[in-house]
Amino acid sequence: NQINHKGRAIIINSKIQGWKILFNGNNEGELNGLVENNLTGCLTIFKSEIENLKIISKNLHCEDAINFVNSSGNIKEIVVENSISDAVDADFSDLVFESVISKNSQNDCLDVSFGNYLLLNGNFKNCGDKAISVGEKSTLNITNSFIENSNIGIASKDSAFVKAKNLDISNVEYCLSAYNKKQEFFGGKLIVDKFNCKNYSFKMQKDNLSNIEIQSNL
Repeated sequence: NQINHKGRAIIINSKIQGWKILFNGNNEGELNGLVENNLTGCLTIFKSEIENLKIISKNLHCEDAINFVNSSGNIKEIVVENSISDAVDADFSDLVFESVISKNSQNDCLDVSFGNYLLLNGNFKNCGDKAISVGEKSTLNITNSFIENSNIGIASKDSAFVKAKNLDISNVEYCLSAYNKKQEFFGGKLIVDKFNCKNYSFKMQKDNLSNIEIQSNL
């Protein structure tokens, strides 16, 4: 339990096997930004090996509720509710997310960069910006995801590659987005199969450096 909104938990250079972490936040006060060594998560897992990890959290008041950095392995389940900014963030990692559930994140629900990632099952509701954001040379394979009420369903940017199937997206501004944001990278790429999107303003947006391919609609 956070004593106040500045509280942090950091796991470094560890082997995590079969852990279940319950993290209750204290969301009084302003957004808690950067801390020592630029670690931005209320819970940060850094340079660690992960096996069958479960995390359940709510009311976390940091730039990232849960942040994985330079870590590898599989996460059995993550549940994040009521995060003030990003819910789950992963950087420079190689991770399998078996299940990610995020509700009421004020920014991105799942944000990955500089790594290789697999999402087997995602359920994202009320994401303030992007339900799934993939950037900076990352690859993300998605097997199943349900997305409801966000600005963007899935975004691929800055030399990222996303391959997804069995997507159910509703009540969004953009279902899919691919673009270049930082000049040192190229655009993003999205390949989608078994895709259903409804109640949207725009089905796709992309710039001339990016590509979106829909193989089949449901």
